[in-house]
Amino acid sequence: MSAASDNLHGEPPQPVAACGSPRLTDAAGAPVAKPTSPAGTQDATATPTSLIGGSAAKRAGGANTQQQKKTNGGASNTPQPPKLDGDASKMPKPAVPNSLSHSQLHERVKNAPGDLVQGLIPEESVNVFVGDSGLGKTPLLAQMGVCMAAGIPFLGLETRRAVVLYADYENSEAGFALLLDKLTEHLALEAIPDTFRYLAQPDKNTLKAEMALWRALYPDLPMLVICDSLRGFDPTAETKNENAAKMIAELGKWADDYKCAFVLIHHLRKENFKEEPSPLRTTDVMEWLIASAGARSLVNQSMVRFGIDNEKLGGAELVIKGHYKLKGAIGPIFVGRVRDEDGEPIGYSRVSGLKLLDGDQQAVFAKLNDEFRFKDVVKASGKNPKIVTDWLRAWRCAQVVTLTGEHKQRRYQKVPAAASLAKVRAAREAKEKAPQTPSRKPVQQACEVDDPAKVGTVDPGKMVSDRADVG
Repeated sequence: MSAASDNLHGEPPQPVAACGSPRLTDAAGAPVAKPTSPAGTQDATATPTSLIGGSAAKRAGGANTQQQKKTNGGASNTPQPPKLDGDASKMPKPAVPNSLSHSQLHERVKNAPGDLVQGLIPEESVNVFVGDSGLGKTPLLAQMGVCMAAGIPFLGLETRRAVVLYADYENSEAGFALLLDKLTEHLALEAIPDTFRYLAQPDKNTLKAEMALWRALYPDLPMLVICDSLRGFDPTAETKNENAAKMIAELGKWADDYKCAFVLIHHLRKENFKEEPSPLRTTDVMEWLIASAGARSLVNQSMVRFGIDNEKLGGAELVIKGHYKLKGAIGPIFVGRVRDEDGEPIGYSRVSGLKLLDGDQQAVFAKLNDEFRFKDVVKASGKNPKIVTDWLRAWRCAQVVTLTGEHKQRRYQKVPAAASLAKVRAAREAKEKAPQTPSRKPVQQACEVDDPAKVGTVDPGKMVSDRADVG
């Protein structure tokens, strides 16, 4: 037994065979640990907390140690240290913490690659798009996938080039091939990149094997998996919260294992509404999604949740709104269809401009300087901060302002074209509201007449202008 064990349990001191040196004692003759360690090893005095606590207990109640051993059948209540063979280098070392400080967290994320699609799709995440049947969700998400495979912007948003697996449970292969032909024309590509992969109705094992294959082939590229639709991928997920939670947890593990993100396309469930659902543009996106998405866990446990709805404002045909965990609301993003010479839709483009702002917002926008801050909009509008926050997000989505700086240095800058148009409209409205200069027109001049029958008649020679009357 080592000297450290001796000192802890109060037993007679024994020689330390490994060190071969005489034991050390204090003034009272009690054994003490050797103060130094062999070169290159851990100091024997740097003991784990359990040893420190045990030693303290020994010092506080050494007189009662033997009595405790007698009452407990020879066993001490004092915590037992790990037995050492005399080599201090074999002392258990302190565990390295898995937790991060604030500064360590900043250091880890400052060089992170960022979203797969700017502000929309984070890496290694599970996300859901919810919309009614027939809206055009499949062409929209297919266009996003092709843009990512090609590394080109999607609806004006930057993308990271990626491997994209499109798992299709609803459409025919011929129909999807035609869709890709149209997207090739719309995006002005020579061909769809080989990193865009189509799978027809794969089961989970097939999909997982395909993910493993393409991760091995392209270890440095991010990966996106689009499941169209959720009902085909996992029919039980939309029925109960526990099923949805289990599926999202499983996909979350796949996302970690294969370094990929998932997008699940989900249909609107109108039976959840007692009446016709409110327009997405004018409704809080989380309220709209929770009311429409079936099992609530599909919304609550996904990273980014999107709603897609019909829209007619400003020439748009679709509106997209979402909520990004810990970042907040996304959109509204207004989208219109692009058509070929025969009027057939071949893709989507972003709709922007002042026409997407209502009358109150346009009036406030015209009052502001070309560069302004949040507090300036609050003052000019008289609205509460929550409404102003929504307005400014909508203005950015309408691409009439840009944002620079962070936190207290944030500034909004009007896009030159929008600023010019706003000035023209403001000048026109001011002119329309200004008092009009009276125009010259004939009036009836009052005159005294002897014949009552002539009252109300006008002599042409008496026609004068209002300005002459005033003079």
